[in-house]
Amino acid sequence: MKTDIFESYFNNIKSAYRCKVCNERFGEKYILEDGLGSGSLLRLRTEEGLEITMLESFNLLEMEFDNRGFEENLLEVGYCYCGEAEILMLPSRKVYTIRAGDAFIYKMLNNVEKFQFKYKNCKTISISMSCEIINKATDPKWKAETLLDWQRHLDMLFKKEILIVEKASYEVDKITKKIDELSKDEMFGYVSLKSKTLELVARLIYEKNKPCNQCGAIMAEREKILRAQEIIENNLESSPSVKALASQLDMSVYKLQNGFKEITGDTVHNYIKKIRVGRAMELLRNTDLSILQIANEVGYENPSKFAQLFKVYNQMTPLEYRKL
Repeated sequence: MKTDIFESYFNNIKSAYRCKVCNERFGEKYILEDGLGSGSLLRLRTEEGLEITMLESFNLLEMEFDNRGFEENLLEVGYCYCGEAEILMLPSRKVYTIRAGDAFIYKMLNNVEKFQFKYKNCKTISISMSCEIINKATDPKWKAETLLDWQRHLDMLFKKEILIVEKASYEVDKITKKIDELSKDEMFGYVSLKSKTLELVARLIYEKNKPCNQCGAIMAEREKILRAQEIIENNLESSPSVKALASQLDMSVYKLQNGFKEITGDTVHNYIKKIRVGRAMELLRNTDLSILQIANEVGYENPSKFAQLFKVYNQMTPLEYRKL
């Protein structure tokens, strides 16, 4: 893109902070070490109109940015993996706090003059996107209609606030976790990164525009469903039955199944299988445990049944996966 808000932001970082810039294969990494804190920002430019920034702060990192003079109608979405970020907007002095597990959506075209940021042991990803990306993805004969529809969704989002911060859904958590796992310096990971970041943008916009009558389980039972996920993930060796899980959470089996399906997209049974396979993949990559030990670790006494399940999800056996 031309010299714009992105270039100004990173030029400001280079000039205002004691900053070391390292060239990466697909972007730059800015390493900050001065009296206002320490951390790093990885800037990835996937294509014109789409930028990805991954920030990580150590202890407390304080930054600011003069927002005056920019007129790009851009959308920024993001997610906080850990820690906490505090954003002060001037002159309104409105403060937003983003914590671990939060997703955020921000409208860059606004009247804020200056931002002050405080990052506390924080790790975030943000994706900035222009309408040009929608243009490129749209059949020319539908372009005008698609852009109007996209703008309508954004107008609905930002009726009251220019920054929306909410606890992320399970689906958003899954996408951001996958993004974090992807390699940022090799071609396959880079291509997958672009795909996943666009998926994250689409998912967040979709969730914010869903009619309220579709959000019943998410709104009313969300905490219990999240607790159910936590129980499952912490007990892979001997996962509780659906009935026992519902009893533990003081809810009916019907509500548990319905809420679980609406939030995760899976039944409890299928979710357990996916989590077990995901955990097994992690152990295969990062440990020297035997296939039998890994099978036991994720709740399978019979390694053959474990291998069958693993192949259903990965089109290869655990041993073949380990040799990749």
